[in-house]
Parts: sequence; structure tokens; C-alpha cells
Amino acid sequence: MDKAQLKRALLSVINKYLHDTPLCDCEDWAAVYQLAKIHSLVGVFHLATKEASLPQEVLDLAKDDFEVLVMQQVLQDYAAQELFEKFKQSDIPFLPLKGYNTRKLYQNPEARSSCDLDLFYEKSKKEALDEIMKEEGFSFVIENAAHQEWEKGPVTVETHYALSGQAAAYDKYYDDVWERLNVVEGSQYAFSKEDEYVYFIIHSAKHLIGGGIGVRIVLDAYLYAQEDLDYDYVNDQLRTLELQKFEAQLSNLARSWFGGEKETAETEFFGAFVLSSGTYGNRSNLAASGGTDSVAGAKGRHLWFSLFPRYRDMKSWYPVVKKFPPLLPFVWVYRWFEVLFTRRKGIVSVAKDVQRIDKRRLGAMKKIKELTGLPL
Repeated sequence: MDKAQLKRALLSVINKYLHDTPLCDCEDWAAVYQLAKIHSLVGVFHLATKEASLPQEVLDLAKDDFEVLVMQQVLQDYAAQELFEKFKQSDIPFLPLKGYNTRKLYQNPEARSSCDLDLFYEKSKKEALDEIMKEEGFSFVIENAAHQEWEKGPVTVETHYALSGQAAAYDKYYDDVWERLNVVEGSQYAFSKEDEYVYFIIHSAKHLIGGGIGVRIVLDAYLYAQEDLDYDYVNDQLRTLELQKFEAQLSNLARSWFGGEKETAETEFFGAFVLSSGTYGNRSNLAASGGTDSVAGAKGRHLWFSLFPRYRDMKSWYPVVKKFPPLLPFVWVYRWFEVLFTRRKGIVSVAKDVQRIDKRRLGAMKKIKELTGLPL
């Protein structure tokens, strides 16, 4: 089954879910389901095909995977309710993010799984929030310059004290974020519909810069477009953030896949890139970014930055670097030993990424940079 057939079949599944249009003919539904799974579309696939005449083993596998995701989501939603009440009682300002909000755009929220619960909170309340997380049975996993990660059984919670992470321009944009949010109840806040969409575009752009975006992000974009948004305001914000070109490319692709618009050469190219990227992109795309036309130069550049990551990355991974920048060289050395003794698979991954860099991939990343205007 070639890529064009796989694409056609997967899009027919999603459009069946969205618009109840017929599924296309397909000779290998197992391959289509695997592609849907790679792009975190298990729920959409199951709900769209559960009564279709597909091979029973494919339907059974999709149903089993869907039930696991639903159970995980139920536990995550319960944890969210418990934590949110505790935060309100302790007067900790917080803002649910990402999948928690995006799921509400779907006709069936269970169609849109979320691997973790993300929330933004007032950093001055960090000590109180950490105490609540521990009281509620969550174990601390890791911290970087933007957030902490916590786990309790199958539930993962990311508590963010920076909305944009590594991108300085986006950090500045959110300097006055608490003044721009709407109160929901107590200390719980929410974006306006427009600001939520702008945040979605920022977050999607970060994923593309970090290696790519998947089909689910394009579907999310299509569903956001069905909302009654003030696009004059949205476009003003995107212009400030220099994200208009990226948002236009993403919206064009969403309309061509799910809105019945004719596909252009640009959307076809961008769509092929998205289909090959997985839910959150891949390291091979990241390795081939950087703007060089030389394969040897790109390989050398990736190896160099694997050994000596940029300050913007190191301060995210190791908060001590942000507090004390002169320590950067010493933390590089620490990182080498950390990778050597605890993350040797990372060395293998870097070697594979370097091997995959070729003229075709470099050309593709250069074209994606031109289409989206992002600093790839």
C-alpha cells in the first residue's frame, strides 16, 4: 500500500468521523490503523469505523486501544477535578492548557486523547502547589525552566510556570498574561476563545520547530476554525508573533483535508511532511533543520549541537544554567557523563539521526521553512 493510498484512507476515516462521509476502498486497513495510532488518532478511528465493514481484527484492536485510552482519560479527569479544587482552596491561580481545552472541540471528547494534564500557574505559588501535588500522591519526576512533571500511576501532570518555554519572543508576549485571562471560578482562569487559539498556534509552531507536527494538530486546527473567532484580533496577535504565515499554511491544509477545498501544490507538500512526522514530529527532521544546503555541514552541525547544546536549550533542561549562566561549560560536561551512563540510547539516536540526513531531507526542511516562515 503506497503513501497516497494510506493518506486517502486515513483522511476518509477522519472525514467519516467529522462529516459522516463514506469510507474509501482500502486493501490494508491494518496499515491505516497503525498510521492513525502513530498520529494519536485511535479514538477518531474507533468511533468512525466501529460499525464499518472492516476486518474484525482491526476493529477489535482499535476498540481495545480506545478503551485503554478512555480509562486513562477518566483517571486524568478525576485527578484534574481533585487538584483544581485543592488549588482553589489554596488560592493558587491556575490555567488548564492544551489537550484539556482542545478535547472540548470534538463531538466526542473521548475521541481526542491527551497524554498528560497540563496547567499553568502563578510561579510565586510554587511551594504551595508542590506541597499539594505531594499530598495528592504525585511523585516528582523532573523539572526544567518551563515546568515540572509529576506522576501518579498512569496519570502524568505537567505544572508550567512559563507558557512558552524556550522561545524568548513568546515569553515576552505572555509577560502580562494574568491580566488578560478570564476568571472561571475561584482561582481558575481561562483564555478567551481567541487567545486559546493563539496559544494553540504558538504551541504547534514550537512542535514544528522541534521536529514537526502530526495529523492531529491539523484536525485540532480545523475544529478551532469552526468556532466563532474574532479573526481581526487573532491576526493582530499572530502578526505580532510573526506566526501569520505558519497559521495560514496550517489552516489551508486543514481546509483541504477536512473542509472540501482543493489541494494545492503547497498543501500537498506540507501535508506529506505532516503525515511523515508523527504526532509531535521526529528527531530526523530536527537534525536536518538549520538552513544549510550541505549534507556534511548539516551532519557536523547536528553533532556539534548534540555535544554542545545552545544556551536556550540548556537553560530549559537544567534550570541551574538559567540562574547561573557562567556554569554552562560545566553543565555540558555533566550532561556528557549523564548521557554516557544513564541515557546511552540517546547516543544511538543521535548517530541514527546523522545517518538519515541527506539532500532530500535537507531540501524538504528548507521548503517547509519557506512555506511557514518559521526559524527551522
